[in-house]
Formats: sequence, structure tokens, C-alpha cells
Amino acid sequence: MHLFATNLQSNLYNNDKSLQTNEQIKSFISVDKGDAKYLNKMQASKTLSVVKGCPVMLLKNLSNTLVHGLIGSVKSFDENNITVHFQKLNTIHTFTRHIFKTVHPLTKEILASREQFPLTLAYSLTIHKAQGLTIDSLVVHCENANMPGQIAVAIGRAVNTTNLQVLNFDPKYIKTNNLLENVFENFDKNFETHLNCCKQIFISQSMENDLLDLFSEEENEELYFSDSSEHKGNEEEASQSHHDMWAAQILLHLSGENENNNNELPSILPSNINLNDIFQSLSNEYKDTPMEEKINKSMAALENDKSEIKLFIEYYFLKINQYAYENICQNENNKIEQKYITLFNGNINNLIQSDDFEQKCKNLCEYYSVDLNNTKCILTSIIIFLRKYIIKLYSQEMKDEKIIERDLPTEKTNEGKGATRYVAGYCVAKLRNKYMKKVNSTLFKTNKQTELSNARKKLQLLNNLTETQSALLEQSTSKETLTFTESKQNLNKGLTHITDACFNFFENLTKNIKSHETYANLYEHKENSFLHIKNEILKNNENVKLFLNLFPCRVIKTMGNDLHLVYNEIVNRFLKVSFSKFRRDFLKHLKVEKSKCLRQKILQTQKKQDIITLNDIQNDKSSGRIVTHLKLKTGFLQNEDYLNNSKCTKKFISLICTAYGLTVNANTKKNEMIETLKEVVLNCETMLTPQLFDCNKNDETIHVDENADKRKTTTKNAKRQVKKKKKMNCCSVCNKKFDESPDWIQCDSCDDWVHGSCVGIVTEEQWKSYEPVDVNFFCPTCTK
Repeated sequence: MHLFATNLQSNLYNNDKSLQTNEQIKSFISVDKGDAKYLNKMQASKTLSVVKGCPVMLLKNLSNTLVHGLIGSVKSFDENNITVHFQKLNTIHTFTRHIFKTVHPLTKEILASREQFPLTLAYSLTIHKAQGLTIDSLVVHCENANMPGQIAVAIGRAVNTTNLQVLNFDPKYIKTNNLLENVFENFDKNFETHLNCCKQIFISQSMENDLLDLFSEEENEELYFSDSSEHKGNEEEASQSHHDMWAAQILLHLSGENENNNNELPSILPSNINLNDIFQSLSNEYKDTPMEEKINKSMAALENDKSEIKLFIEYYFLKINQYAYENICQNENNKIEQKYITLFNGNINNLIQSDDFEQKCKNLCEYYSVDLNNTKCILTSIIIFLRKYIIKLYSQEMKDEKIIERDLPTEKTNEGKGATRYVAGYCVAKLRNKYMKKVNSTLFKTNKQTELSNARKKLQLLNNLTETQSALLEQSTSKETLTFTESKQNLNKGLTHITDACFNFFENLTKNIKSHETYANLYEHKENSFLHIKNEILKNNENVKLFLNLFPCRVIKTMGNDLHLVYNEIVNRFLKVSFSKFRRDFLKHLKVEKSKCLRQKILQTQKKQDIITLNDIQNDKSSGRIVTHLKLKTGFLQNEDYLNNSKCTKKFISLICTAYGLTVNANTKKNEMIETLKEVVLNCETMLTPQLFDCNKNDETIHVDENADKRKTTTKNAKRQVKKKKKMNCCSVCNKKFDESPDWIQCDSCDDWVHGSCVGIVTEEQWKSYEPVDVNFFCPTCTK
């Protein structure tokens, strides 16, 4: 009998031995029902392949003699029967299909069932299946025996050392279980003779389990749990715990059925929740409101006798705590998100609107002889207070437990190297799993032995890249990189570790990939970016050389094609992981950039002044033109230079000043007008004389926005009268003082006067060109 550490090794050996017999191989496919997760763990295999004369092992106790582990040989078979001869019993038995089941331990529901012969091919077995057997002639194969004690169990099946053979032994396979070492170190020889500690009824001490137990919706929910099923019948007869008595007492009080019970129960409210603080908070909430007097009167009655209100608060504290546990703590991500808060708040609202809450409010009103509506407001505020407190409490707890997320460090750090090693192990493990499935699907099929051989070769190559954790801890030159993978391990410690040489190859591959994962390549190649990077990586001869150095020369010569395929698959899978991370980073970067652009756009919009024209004011039909007033007020608040631009003429601003009751001197500068107007607008509630704009229906539109050149309105045949009157200042071009000559023109922006000859206006045609109202003139200073 040959014993192997894994099912794959045992199946391959059984496949080879079956083919060597030159007998017809018969495969029996099981009839399965239920969840695949449980079917995969069934003792009987999905496919049973046998040949005439092959050894088989019984997988099920069928009688006192036909027991699990009994080995025999197949005499004959047909579609529905397999006849087996058991040499030790000297009997022949015909087997039919049996049903193997996986049953839920509590509900007894059948989770999965498999109808299959209770036999397994036994040219070889796994060490696990061989436990309890006594084998006369034994060969133990030590490869992949990585579990503590596995080799010892295998060798222990032998009757003597004469017929025992151990192959491929390595001291690294000898391991001990750390938990077992701790047991022996802390071993206490003082046993309890009655063994009551082993039968002790256990009650969970955690707040969450207490909440679920005390207020379950099931009427007969069990509150006690035992390690042994023998005590299940006694659980219902067990006396109630202190917490159960306390909860029952609260329910009796609030329902009014136990008014004469004066037993004082201990409070379960946290120490930082005080009834006086709650009442103070409620008092502040209703302060300066129409209900203040009535609420204070009802609260005074509650404060005089706190016994019943305390029970009410404690009851709903537990209720709300239960909702918080179910809605917030029991989510898949184990972190507080808005959708869980929304669900929790919905349950609280349903609680407040429930008949149970209404009845308890009535009971308290009868007890305290207070108004129902006022008291209900107080009790609702108490529920909201408890809700806020519990959300804050759970938020803090989950925040403390949450691991601080950090950006993946560069590969120069130990943590970054550890992440590379972990991902590399993941890629190798995925490829191994792929070829294991390929092997299992081609076993015992004579027409698919070529495919089986190719898959076995690739598995052999991939196995050369792996190493056990214990061996790496002893021999690795980069032990610090093992920490990351160790942090991802579960109790079975089944993650794949790669050799140091393989890790060096993946480190170089990572550097090569990172050099091509750039935003420039992404923008250039778009949806073809992955293929572009992959082709560039596969062209890199340095990576190929490092990969070939992982294998002996004889392997490279005999399995060159397989090595090429394995290399391509490893690069492809590793690149998929890396590119996925790169894509997520890019989307995050894109989101940030979009947020920046949006923020800049908002700021620009805020700075851009709100356009207001004479037509806007005249078309404002609101009372007292309040919309125009608010628009001006908003503009002055958002922009210090509101109205102070070339689009707003002095005449228009003067008109607005007059509407606000301001007397404006013609010689006053425009910016001074705006400052005076701003102060008045910001400090008044309405426009003083809004009717002023009613008499200007046919006037020109003085103020226009950025596209005003496309929307200017003019009065038909209106002529612009070039202003030629005295002005006691100088020409802004030649600095000569004002005289009586007629060739002066005024700037429509700054109101300064200049000589026509100084700005190139000489001929009569040029002067006439500025006569139309829709043609503005701007001096050289304003046009710069």
C-alpha cells in the first residue's frame, strides 16, 4: 500500500496502476443534490473508477464486519453493482449505491447529498484516509507532507519496519503543532473527578449576544448553550439567568402587570449615561419653544419618581442596541456606511411608530398622571437621544478595530516586497489549481492521457517554484518579506510560498511592469493598454533568463515548450493583478482631478458677477422690486468689484443710486458711487423708490453682459450727442487743460475727456461714427 500526502498524488498513482492492468476502466458518476461547497467535502468521490482485480477500500460502516477501512479487491461490476472480495473476511459482497449526506447540526436540514458506491480505489491512499488502518506492507511518500504529525501518522500504519519503505524524506517535513506545545507547557495534572467543568452551561458575556438572546422574536428561543448534546433536554428546565430575570421584570413593569413588585434591579445603562443628563438635554431641546412650559411640567413629574422612566430607558436602550448590532455590526464590510445607518434609522422610526411604543407611553402617562401628547414627545426625544449615543458608541468601537488603510508602499520597502511575494504566491497557486483541475478531469480516461501528461508536467514545473513556510523561515535570506503573507494566513495556513529565487524573478518583473504602467501609455493605447504592456514584458529577455535560471538544465532541455507556456501564463496572471491595481489608482486619480476641475469651475462661477441690466430691473414684477434688491445684495457680498467694470456705465449706476435715495454729484467718480451704493444696499431691506424704473421703459439698455455686442438694443434713429461742454480737467492723452474747442469726447467707461485729435478722430465721418447710441467710445487708458 502506498500512502501520499495529497489527493492529487494518490489519484495519479491510482491512474497509472489502473492503466498498467490493461483492463477496461469503468467510471461511475455520482448523483448529486445540494450545495457544491458541501459536495466537495463528501467522503465519497464524484467519480469512482475501477478495473477488475483492483484494490478498493470501504468508506462506510455497513455491519459489524463490513466496516470503514476494510480493503478488498473487485471481482466484477456492472452498471448498478460492484462485487468485492474481502480477503481478511474471506467473503464476497455486492455493493449498490448508497446515499452520503451532509446535515445541518441544528435544523437537521439536508444541505447536500451524493448517491455513490461506498468504495474508493486503493492502489494508494492519502495519509488522512489511512488513519486507523493497519497495513502489512507500506510505502510512504513524503512529498508535500507539510502538516504537523502527518509523517508520524503515515509511518504508524506499518506493522513492522521490515515491510516499511519511506521515500523522499526531508527533515523539514517533521513539524510540531505550536498549540500542542502550549498544552504540554501549561499542563495541569489536578483533574476534577466529577468533570463538571466539561459539562458547564455557558452563557455569552458579550453585549451583542445578550441583546440577541434577551429580545429574540422567537417565543421559545433557548438562552443556554451546552458543549454536549446530552444536556439539551435540560436546557429548557434550567433556571433563568440574572439577565433573563431582569429583562422579564422590565417587560412586566412596562406592561403594567407587576405594579406591586418593588424589587430593585441593577441598571445596565453605561456609566456615562445619567438620567439627570438626559433630562437636562431634553430641557435644552425644548427651551424657548411654545411647548417649553408643558414639557417642563411633564418632566418634573418624571424626575420626582425615576423608577418607571428608568425601566423605560433601559428597555429601549437594549432594543436600540439590538438594532445597532444587527444593522451596523453585522454587515459584510464590518464598517459603518450610510446605507447601514439609513437601515438602522428606519428601524428606529418603525419602533417609535409601533403599537408597543404607543402602549408603553400610555402606561407611563397613567402611572405619572401626565398628558399623553407631551409625554410622548419627551419619550420620543429620549429614543432619539439613545439612538445618537449608540451610533457614536459603535462608530468609535468599529473605528478602533479598523485597520488604517495605507497606499501600497514602493517595492523598496519590506512591506512592498512582502506584497510582491504574496501576489506571486497567489499567481502560482492559481495556476497550480488550474492544472490540478485539468488532471482530475482526465484521470482514468484512456483517450485523454496526453492531456493528463502535459498537465502533470506543468504541475511539476510550478511545484519547483514553491517552498514550505517552515523551510523559508530557516533558510530564506529575505525573511522580512514573509510577514505580509503570514498576516493573510488563516488557521489552516494554506497560502502558497515561493522560493527566494522565484521571488527575485517576480521583483524584477514588478519593476519592468511598473515602468510601463504610466498614464501616458494608458491615454495612448486606451483599451489596448493591457495587451501593449504584456507584449513589452514578454519581449524582455532579462525576465526570460531569470525565469529559466529557476530550473535545472535537464528540465530546460526536456521541457522547453512547457516552460515557455508556464512563463507566459505566469506573466499574464501577475500582470492582471498589477494592472488591476494600476487601473484602480488611475480611476482614483481621475476622480481627484475631476473634483479639482469642478472646484475650480465653481470658484470661477462664484467670482463671475451676476449680470444685471436695466431691462432686468424693469421686468422685475416682484413687490418693491425685491428680487433686484436681493440680486444686488448677493453680488456685492460675493464680489468686491461688483458693477465696477466697463460694462456698467456711470449713468446706470447713478440711476440705481437715485432709486435707493442717494444724491449723486455729476463730478463723483464711478467707483465712489459704487462704494456708497454698496454700503446702502447691504444695510437696507428694500429699494426706496423702485417706481423710478417704471418711467424708463423706452430708454436704452445701459448695462450688458459678456455677449452684449450681440444683443445691444438701440432706439430707432437715435443719435449720440457728442458731449462738448466745459470740464475742469486735462486730456488724458496730451495732458492739456480743457478749453472751449469743440473736439472733445468723453470715455464711456471712466468718464474722462480727451481731444478727438489725440485719439485719431479728425474727420466729420469719424465724428459721425460715434453718434449712434449703441457705439461706445473708450479712451486709450481703458482699452489697454
